[in-house]
Amino acid sequence: MSDSIGTLLSTARAAKGVTLAEAATQLHCDEALLRALEADRFEELGAPVFAQGHLRRYADFLGAPTEQLLSAWATLRAEKLAEPDLARIPRVPPRAVDPKAWMRRATVAGISAIIAVAAWLILRWDSANAPVAAAPAPAPVAAPVTTPATSLAPASAPAATLAAAPETASAPAATLDVAPAPLTTTNPVSDRVAVLRLVPRQSSWIEVYDASKVRRYYGNAAAGTPLALRGEAPFSVVLGRAAAVAIELDGRPITVPAAFIYNATAFVTIDADGNVQRAASRNTRSTDP
Repeated sequence: MSDSIGTLLSTARAAKGVTLAEAATQLHCDEALLRALEADRFEELGAPVFAQGHLRRYADFLGAPTEQLLSAWATLRAEKLAEPDLARIPRVPPRAVDPKAWMRRATVAGISAIIAVAAWLILRWDSANAPVAAAPAPAPVAAPVTTPATSLAPASAPAATLAAAPETASAPAATLDVAPAPLTTTNPVSDRVAVLRLVPRQSSWIEVYDASKVRRYYGNAAAGTPLALRGEAPFSVVLGRAAAVAIELDGRPITVPAAFIYNATAFVTIDADGNVQRAASRNTRSTDP
């Protein structure tokens, strides 16, 4: 292909009879984005996956040969936008080992060991020469004193008192019949755990993180490939082609408002009740188109 990608796009737009401003209005995107595409300044479009998505969308709108432009984009990316060769990045040379340092450390360790042994010997010698205290003499034991036993005859109680005693002694103790409370065991289930289902009608870049910052999906999802992602709500979701992705949360359909979609991309959060909120956009990275 002799002409560049940007030249082909500019020619197709001129043939369609629209200006950059009109095309940006119909595509709901920035005019600067389309100007960068027609000037072959793909590095201004963010991650390669977004640059490819904008190129496909603009080519489809203009009626340009989309597949031919994408093939040229892949060749350009391989030639001029290749990833840096990490093997050629200079590294700090390893620090040389000083043999004298090891000798100094060994000397200090040896002196410390000698001091410890000397201190132990001194303490042991002092404890061996310490005077032994005499044991105290046992106290004399007094002889037992025997006293004559005195037998006490029980006094005869009145008849009325003797008759009443059995009644008091035989009174049954009150008992409480309390049934033990039943033991119930419950399995705690987090009400934040949900299943997020995404079905792209067209190929779309998708990122999904749950509330615990665990990445549930990260990649370019093919058209018609359903994704069932289980995690803790709220989910943080990035959709490269938001209007072409159907969303369900625990079987309930979720709609991303059109006001949250900009340049065909949506950055949103979805909580456990299915509420959709706009999220701050972030710079995504990928080595896949």
